[in-house]
Amino acid sequence: DTCRSASVKLFAPFDTDKLEAELKHALATLGGPADLIFLFLTPDLVHDLPEFIEACQIGLRCPTLVGSSTGTVISDGSNYEDCTGLGLLALRLPGTTVTIEAWPATGIPSTTAPAGGAGAVLLAHPDRLQADDFTAAWNARYSGLPAFGAIPCTDEEKFGGEDEELAEDFPDEELPPPPAPVCLFTQNGESSAACLAVHFHGGIRLDAALGQSCRPIGPAMVITGTNHNRITSLDGASPMQGILHALADESKRTGHKYPPAEGLVHLGIMAESPGDNDLPVHGCVRAITEVDERSGA
Repeated sequence: DTCRSASVKLFAPFDTDKLEAELKHALATLGGPADLIFLFLTPDLVHDLPEFIEACQIGLRCPTLVGSSTGTVISDGSNYEDCTGLGLLALRLPGTTVTIEAWPATGIPSTTAPAGGAGAVLLAHPDRLQADDFTAAWNARYSGLPAFGAIPCTDEEKFGGEDEELAEDFPDEELPPPPAPVCLFTQNGESSAACLAVHFHGGIRLDAALGQSCRPIGPAMVITGTNHNRITSLDGASPMQGILHALADESKRTGHKYPPAEGLVHLGIMAESPGDNDLPVHGCVRAITEVDERSGA
């Protein structure tokens, strides 16, 4: 028996028969009951979370499930935006034991995953996880264990609300709303954990591959100024200058003309920690949703 995977994506309006048919097809692809289900759904479906969990468990004959809300539906290597729907990955892992460990916002879990694991996949809550404290505690407990993580997010325009603090800082501007609260969950329902760690023991080996939905363009630039979620300075200059320079550089390299840097502009910018004593911290700005000469991007 070999490891197998199957994925399902489904968009609103929902039909029970269609969901059951998709899960039945996934079960046939697996060749038997799943051992783990990763489920991701848009925030407007969270109120029906118990029903979706139960349907997936029954349809895939699998009690173990973990997932989160997400602003987009990702399935089969594609990213579907501005939609209501769900995506899931079902895994059949012969000879593998799966353990889900819930990490609180402070402290460590009361239980420890068995030693000698193949690795772990982490789902972290962006508002609860204290990254430095968690990293120190994780490395102290699971030093050398391969771990791969993700921080779910939501679509700001579709699932957002008011942000009074930003409105006070930029009273004359129309600001994008903040994302809706992220929901982490397991087969038992919504979780208050800061991070859900899915441990794998025996049967498989965990490895990583890079999948990039947008290709970085332009030179690496240091983020030298911020205000909340806005970048106010890149390499000591305005973000508008940096973005226009990156677009012009890419146009010269490829011969393709790019639109003005306004609206939705996908580009990657690498940021490094400026301190000589600090380890480089790399990040990628994937989407610029608004550019303003005065207030930044």
